[in-house]
Amino acid sequence: TSLKSKTISLITVIMAVTAAAILYFTHRDVGNAMLQAQQSAAKNVLQLVELNIRGGYNRLLTDKIEILQRLESDLASQSRLVASVLRGYANLAEQGYLSQEQAKREALRWLSSVEYDGRLFVFDEEGRVLSRSADDKVPGSIAGLRDFKGRLLTSILAPEVLAEKGDRAVFAWNTDTDGRPGDKNMGYFVPLKSWNWTIGATLDFENIEAESQKKMATILEVLKKTFAKISIGRTGYAMLFSGDREMLIPPPGGTSTVGTGASTPAREAEVLDWLIRAHANGRDSVNFVDPFGGNAQEVEAFVTYFKAFDWYVAVVVPVREIQKPAKELVTRQSLIIGLVFLGSLIAALPLAARISRPLNLLSNYAKNLSSLDFTTLSDSDENVRALARRYKDEVGR
Repeated sequence: TSLKSKTISLITVIMAVTAAAILYFTHRDVGNAMLQAQQSAAKNVLQLVELNIRGGYNRLLTDKIEILQRLESDLASQSRLVASVLRGYANLAEQGYLSQEQAKREALRWLSSVEYDGRLFVFDEEGRVLSRSADDKVPGSIAGLRDFKGRLLTSILAPEVLAEKGDRAVFAWNTDTDGRPGDKNMGYFVPLKSWNWTIGATLDFENIEAESQKKMATILEVLKKTFAKISIGRTGYAMLFSGDREMLIPPPGGTSTVGTGASTPAREAEVLDWLIRAHANGRDSVNFVDPFGGNAQEVEAFVTYFKAFDWYVAVVVPVREIQKPAKELVTRQSLIIGLVFLGSLIAALPLAARISRPLNLLSNYAKNLSSLDFTTLSDSDENVRALARRYKDEVGR
């Protein structure tokens, strides 16, 4: 109940409330700032990786277009070359050196002896294949065969329809006995109008796909080097996986399943499902217990999707690393505030004693007024007079 204790209590309460407010707002605001900084950093990493993937995709697309253009040019040259040879036989028949039947027979015999990496063949207006190069995969007829636009080949490749320079078509051979479409092919076709024939040169897309796979492997190798240099906090990492839950670039210490035929472990596949669903639901991030790092820590993952490759990129940051800077700052502030609090109490003790000492003296003097002898000066009278001379405030008055 003393003034001294009340002063010390008041200072203690003020310091405690101030310290609590500072620590609360620091933890909240700094924590949010650190979280936003980590989220921004993770999203920046995602954007950089996506730009890298997009650059690889654009190169792959450009290379594929160049390959198709080169193949179309080669096919056109090959079909025109065959057409020029067959026209030579037709000219021999027109000049009387050979009969029409002999010229056609010799032309078809010549074509059957030609060696070619793809397929060379000639068919009539009804789609019957009259001869083919040294390749037994060409069926006996293309009647009923359609290109990938749904057009009947015998209609669009008929000699009376085709221009002299020829035209290309993309289709699938019906080479299986059950009639199912076989290999996808690109062909270039040139008419031989004098005999009402069409000469075709085709190549299947296996070569194109093989080259594309090589380019894709190169893109993955470049991305692996890029991912290895990504630094996200102390133990954060980035990973790349496909829509089929195939791990393309695993976390550090993980195993890639691309091209191995091995399936992703159940727990890891479940996490990949979470990431895929989170992105499908429009969420930028998802929290889970990390099965990849081996220490089962809670992490926050930010994910993006590259539709052209059906690839997902995830940047994973441990939650404790996000919270660590804020906690360290709060700990330092708590220590500083504690020292200030202790120093304030030490400084408040003599101040409170100085305030309470003259009041104690006056209160004791007031208690003894009834027993004082006012005809003489006592020590207590002198002490009170000294207070009046010493203090110019309420105590002195």
